[in-house]
Amino acid sequence: MKRYLNILLVACLASSLMAQDFDRMAMADTDLQGTARYVGMSGAFAALGGDVSAVQDNPAALGVFRRSEISITSDWRYAWNLVGDQTDLNVGGQWNAPEVSWVWSIGNAQKQKGLIYNNIILQYHRLKSYTNTTRIASQQLASYTDWMANSANWSAEQGVHPLDMVGEDAWNNDKISWLSLLGRQAGLVGYDTISNQWSSILGQDEYVASSIEVIESGAMDAYTLGWGGNINNNLYVGLSANFNALSYTKHARYAEALSEGGNYRLNSTFTASGFGFNAAAGVIYRPLDFLRLGASFQTPTWMSVRTENFSRLITEGLDPNVDILTPTCEGYYVGTQYMLPMRAVLGLAFQVGSIGLVSMEYDYTHAFDQATIDTHWMRLGTEWVVNNNWFFRAGYAYKSNFGASAGLQLYAPYNDVRTDLDFRLTQREQYASAGVGFRNKLFVVDMAYQYHLKDSQQYMMENWKAHDVQTQEHRIVVTLAWSYRR
Repeated sequence: MKRYLNILLVACLASSLMAQDFDRMAMADTDLQGTARYVGMSGAFAALGGDVSAVQDNPAALGVFRRSEISITSDWRYAWNLVGDQTDLNVGGQWNAPEVSWVWSIGNAQKQKGLIYNNIILQYHRLKSYTNTTRIASQQLASYTDWMANSANWSAEQGVHPLDMVGEDAWNNDKISWLSLLGRQAGLVGYDTISNQWSSILGQDEYVASSIEVIESGAMDAYTLGWGGNINNNLYVGLSANFNALSYTKHARYAEALSEGGNYRLNSTFTASGFGFNAAAGVIYRPLDFLRLGASFQTPTWMSVRTENFSRLITEGLDPNVDILTPTCEGYYVGTQYMLPMRAVLGLAFQVGSIGLVSMEYDYTHAFDQATIDTHWMRLGTEWVVNNNWFFRAGYAYKSNFGASAGLQLYAPYNDVRTDLDFRLTQREQYASAGVGFRNKLFVVDMAYQYHLKDSQQYMMENWKAHDVQTQEHRIVVTLAWSYRR
């Protein structure tokens, strides 16, 4: 027991968030994924419709269909992270199928007034892929052992005696953090009977060489049942019910090598699985032959999530009597509920005769109870007829992401059972894309290329120094569809 290094209590900051808020951010975040046509135009379809991926942005997009259609989309992505001057492979050569849809179109093409088409969609759509790997190394005075000691001292202030941190019952005490218990078992913190405080084993000016590897996997998927209608060939309306499925796993491997000798490794695994629901309504209006306006609203998404976490702490060279010590802890929880942000979308599109179009879209998400996780999308896309049934497309999208407000930090409760204290704040994302497609009355073959650039900040713990991370991703998308009339 050598030092008392107090870590700033970021709970006092107005811009701090609980760990569960960061979990909610990850669940609410979305990628720009979908059919090759949708990706090729960077998703600027809120006022256009006629594409199955656009139904996720505006259900009225379904009303534009005049034929039934079955489609499947596959994509291949390759990505890496840049941390300072280091290049870290993120994802190499991964295939996915982010979209499978069936549109059933019922109507009369000869009819000009009233409800001309009733269209129904059954759809699977990937909203977010969590696959990512980040590795960071640094040297600093601050240590996880300081947080272990501080949280143990917090427990003592709540009436927890040092003897209460011994034995199996300690893991069930809701006033004690599991990270403190792991540190106590491994000998990384100890209790001083003179000062009546817990402290780290590190010396007052002892540095640590720390490193972290965060490996994430899983996805947020949506299953949609929707209806769209065509009224008078100039007003399109739509409704949808969306059922979300979450599958997420995070392996955080944190390590510290002490400058005075010895090291330890903390391996934390967190998993989450859940089910959610939201509903959406939208409209597309064509006041002039060359102009289309679109708008939609999606309710907040109610999510029921089950989480589980497991931790193992391994020490080497710290206790002269023990070469390797590996205390572990495991937790299981059921019934955590989240309310994800609502969403509003506005779109504007211009038709250039029969040779092309330009489309713009603004997409806004808002959490009623936490304004710091608002998100703004701006999308611009264009499509031009090249020759008969051949089309060329291009697009650009900008996303101002969660956590963009200055000073936003994670606050981990000092009695938390989670042992992964790292977190990431995505600042902004940019997408640039281009694509080609062939379409006739029966078949659709579309291809697109997308370049995705994401700037974020990775923290090893709470209010430690941020490491700037830039993620670059290349995606190739192919869509095959069969179109037919009843």
